[in-house]
Amino acid sequence: MSSISSFVNVDYSPQQKARCVLWYVETKSMIQTQLPYNYRANMIGKMNTTDPLCRICGNMAEEVASYNVASCQACAAFFRYAEVENEVLMCEGGYGTCDVTQLNCGYCRFQRCLSAGMTLGCWKWQENEFLPDPPTSDSSCYSQHYSIPENTISRNITSTHSSTHSLPNFANAEDELLEKFSDMKIEGHHLKFDTDIHMNEVVQLLNKPYKGDKRKSESILGSMISAFRSMIPEGRSKNIKFIRTIGWKDYMRFVMSHLKRIAKWAMACEEFANLPLEDKRQIFLGAWNHIYLIERVHRSVQFLGENFPANSTLFTDALAGNLLDTDLYEPEIQPEILERINTQFKPLYMYSWRNFEKPMRDLKLTEFEVVYICFYKLWYVKNIKGLSPETRRVADDILEKTSSELHQMYLEELRLRVYSIRLSKIFDTLTSLEDVLRKRQEALLMSHATGVMKTDLDESEFMSYFNDYCFSK
Repeated sequence: MSSISSFVNVDYSPQQKARCVLWYVETKSMIQTQLPYNYRANMIGKMNTTDPLCRICGNMAEEVASYNVASCQACAAFFRYAEVENEVLMCEGGYGTCDVTQLNCGYCRFQRCLSAGMTLGCWKWQENEFLPDPPTSDSSCYSQHYSIPENTISRNITSTHSSTHSLPNFANAEDELLEKFSDMKIEGHHLKFDTDIHMNEVVQLLNKPYKGDKRKSESILGSMISAFRSMIPEGRSKNIKFIRTIGWKDYMRFVMSHLKRIAKWAMACEEFANLPLEDKRQIFLGAWNHIYLIERVHRSVQFLGENFPANSTLFTDALAGNLLDTDLYEPEIQPEILERINTQFKPLYMYSWRNFEKPMRDLKLTEFEVVYICFYKLWYVKNIKGLSPETRRVADDILEKTSSELHQMYLEELRLRVYSIRLSKIFDTLTSLEDVLRKRQEALLMSHATGVMKTDLDESEFMSYFNDYCFSK
């Protein structure tokens, strides 16, 4: 795991509720600063607890709180080394849930340090704020309710490239998220709705003229980062709910609405907006699945951070859950059918987590990198049939320009003279994503054949590229 960026942590102890919530306030880059050992003395304060045990490993704690948390000398030294030296850590067990009392997994030990509230930065105290108890085994749909403080910030490096031109406003009235779903119904194991309505809306979005100003000196990726930040209409929800079950209809509504956001994001690129409509349509159909999954993993890290249990995934803008332990549910579906649906797709979720989501999280991608790989998937048109020669020329030119921008970001902002290994790992995750999508299509085909689950989306034009491409391999 690279420590190029790390994320906000909020004080939480599994043994007891925190007496306060700690917010990280970044005043200077901790990544490029080598702190002297005696800096630790400035980060020590009197303990405000009667608990004599280390909040990390459970051993006897020191008489003073190291880095703001009651901890033993060993855990304090470990945290300082991992934070300052950017030590690369990987989970020994692969799930981020190792027993740190045995001190056998550096990754899980470091995550426990962060979640307990350890920090080398400056801090301020918010009194009378408490985090909720951890999720229970209650299977009710909205059993837990996690609030993310509005002023919690991410310790994620973001690009200084900026765009000054106006962009499509994704938060305006025309972005109606749940429109035209009145016809959605379930018959047995089949979720039915009119996908043509949604395809027509996507085509209308792609057919609109470019709304931004003509670019002058701002970078291509700079403008796409601004559009990426505007993709969520309401921004980060203040009240994200941790769930154990999610409604099948609710989830499908979000998927269909979110792919329209992706279409709007793509139209923020002037070169894309100026392509022939049919070419834009084919490029979008080939890329939206990739962009959807990449964006969801990034938002999960960005919006949830350390506030939520390990393996938490943001399913919608306001609903999160453990990817490996969240079931689909609809009251009108027979329990035995629901059981078959959830059982059959669990191996796919596990494969996706191990081979794509966790590796991508471990890389701790900057926002610039996330937007770059989304943009790369949009413009990588080698396997898309029927595009005009001019469109392919534009795509090659765009990829060359954005690769140069990424190169400059690594050299000038992250100060990485050698980044080939990191870039190789990033593209490895994209290869794994292709495998995940292919296995998903195979699982859907099997579920259709066995009468387990089917949606009209699976055989719609939205999935035509993946049905053709995945099964041609």
